[in-house]
Amino acid sequence: MDALSWAWENWPKAQVLSNPTAYLYRVGQSAHRRFAVRQDPEPQPSNWNADFPEFDPALVPSLRGLPEQQRAVVVLVIGYQWRQSEVAETMGISPSTVHAHLERGLNRLREIMGSAHVGD
Repeated sequence: MDALSWAWENWPKAQVLSNPTAYLYRVGQSAHRRFAVRQDPEPQPSNWNADFPEFDPALVPSLRGLPEQQRAVVVLVIGYQWRQSEVAETMGISPSTVHAHLERGLNRLREIMGSAHVGD
Protein backbone atom coordinates (compact mmCIF):
# COMPACT_ATOMS: atom_id res chain seq x y z
CA MET A 1 0.00 0.00 0.00
CA ASP A 2 2.92 2.36 0.68
CA ALA A 3 4.06 2.09 -2.92
CA LEU A 4 0.63 2.95 -4.31
CA SER A 5 0.14 5.88 -1.93
CA TRP A 6 3.57 7.26 -2.75
CA ALA A 7 2.90 6.89 -6.48
CA TRP A 8 -0.48 8.60 -6.17
CA GLU A 9 0.92 11.51 -4.18
CA ASN A 10 4.09 11.87 -6.26
CA TRP A 11 2.98 10.83 -9.73
CA PRO A 12 4.95 13.60 -11.53
CA LYS A 13 8.17 12.31 -9.87
CA ALA A 14 7.31 8.64 -10.47
CA GLN A 15 6.39 9.21 -14.09
CA VAL A 16 9.87 10.49 -15.02
CA LEU A 17 11.69 7.51 -13.52
CA SER A 18 13.27 5.19 -16.07
CA ASN A 19 11.25 2.25 -14.74
CA PRO A 20 8.54 3.42 -12.32
CA THR A 21 7.03 -0.06 -11.99
CA ALA A 22 10.30 -1.54 -10.78
CA TYR A 23 10.82 1.36 -8.40
CA LEU A 24 7.36 0.97 -6.91
CA TYR A 25 7.88 -2.78 -6.64
CA ARG A 26 11.02 -2.16 -4.56
CA VAL A 27 9.17 0.34 -2.37
CA GLY A 28 6.55 -2.32 -1.71
CA GLN A 29 9.21 -4.94 -0.90
CA SER A 30 10.90 -2.59 1.56
CA ALA A 31 7.61 -1.79 3.25
CA HIS A 32 6.79 -5.48 3.52
CA ARG A 33 10.17 -6.25 5.13
CA ARG A 34 9.62 -3.53 7.72
CA PHE A 35 6.37 -5.06 8.90
CA ALA A 36 7.03 -8.74 8.27
CA VAL A 37 7.22 -10.91 11.34
CA ARG A 38 10.44 -12.87 11.38
CA GLN A 39 10.16 -16.41 12.58
CA ASP A 40 13.55 -17.72 13.53
CA PRO A 41 13.57 -21.36 14.52
CA GLU A 42 13.83 -21.95 18.23
CA PRO A 43 16.06 -24.98 18.66
CA GLN A 44 15.39 -27.40 21.44
CA PRO A 45 18.86 -28.71 22.21
CA SER A 46 19.08 -32.21 23.63
CA ASN A 47 21.48 -31.34 26.42
CA TRP A 48 21.53 -27.62 27.17
CA ASN A 49 24.08 -26.79 29.82
CA ALA A 50 24.64 -23.18 30.86
CA ASP A 51 27.70 -24.11 32.95
CA PHE A 52 30.89 -23.74 31.00
CA PRO A 53 33.57 -26.36 31.59
CA GLU A 54 37.21 -25.41 31.81
CA PHE A 55 38.92 -25.15 28.45
CA ASP A 56 42.32 -24.41 26.99
CA PRO A 57 42.75 -20.61 26.66
CA ALA A 58 44.23 -21.18 23.19
CA LEU A 59 40.86 -22.53 22.05
CA VAL A 60 39.23 -19.13 21.51
CA PRO A 61 41.88 -17.77 19.12
CA SER A 62 42.02 -21.18 17.44
CA LEU A 63 38.27 -21.13 16.85
CA ARG A 64 38.65 -17.73 15.21
CA GLY A 65 40.85 -19.44 12.64
CA LEU A 66 37.94 -21.55 11.42
CA PRO A 67 35.45 -20.49 8.75
CA GLU A 68 32.22 -19.18 10.27
CA GLN A 69 30.04 -22.24 9.60
CA GLN A 70 32.69 -24.68 10.81
CA ARG A 71 33.14 -22.62 13.97
CA ALA A 72 29.39 -22.52 14.62
CA VAL A 73 29.01 -26.27 14.11
CA VAL A 74 31.98 -27.11 16.35
CA VAL A 75 30.76 -24.84 19.16
CA LEU A 76 27.18 -26.12 19.01
CA VAL A 77 28.01 -29.83 18.71
CA ILE A 78 31.09 -30.05 20.93
CA GLY A 79 30.62 -27.07 23.23
CA TYR A 80 26.86 -27.20 23.78
CA GLN A 81 26.41 -30.89 22.96
CA TRP A 82 23.63 -30.34 20.45
CA ARG A 83 22.75 -33.21 18.15
CA GLN A 84 23.90 -32.74 14.57
CA SER A 85 20.28 -32.86 13.41
CA GLU A 86 19.44 -29.93 15.73
CA VAL A 87 22.34 -27.91 14.34
CA ALA A 88 21.28 -28.73 10.78
CA GLU A 89 17.74 -27.53 11.44
CA THR A 90 18.89 -24.37 13.21
CA MET A 91 21.43 -23.43 10.54
CA GLY A 92 19.21 -24.45 7.62
CA ILE A 93 21.72 -26.91 6.19
CA SER A 94 21.67 -30.68 5.70
CA PRO A 95 22.86 -33.06 8.42
CA SER A 96 25.59 -34.32 6.08
CA THR A 97 26.87 -30.75 5.68
CA VAL A 98 26.91 -30.38 9.47
CA HIS A 99 28.92 -33.60 9.73
CA ALA A 100 31.39 -32.39 7.09
CA HIS A 101 31.80 -28.99 8.82
CA LEU A 102 32.33 -30.75 12.16
CA GLU A 103 34.99 -33.11 10.80
CA ARG A 104 36.83 -30.36 8.93
CA GLY A 105 36.58 -27.96 11.86
CA LEU A 106 37.91 -30.47 14.37
CA ASN A 107 40.74 -31.49 12.04
CA ARG A 108 41.68 -27.84 11.56
CA LEU A 109 41.57 -27.22 15.33
CA ARG A 110 43.85 -30.22 15.86
CA GLU A 111 46.31 -28.72 13.35
CA ILE A 112 46.15 -25.25 14.89
CA MET A 113 46.38 -26.38 18.51
CA GLY A 114 48.71 -29.31 17.89
CA SER A 115 46.56 -31.73 19.83
CA ALA A 116 45.10 -35.08 18.89
CA HIS A 117 42.50 -34.76 21.65
CA VAL A 118 40.39 -31.87 20.28
CA GLY A 119 36.75 -32.96 20.24
CA ASP A 120 37.37 -36.31 21.87
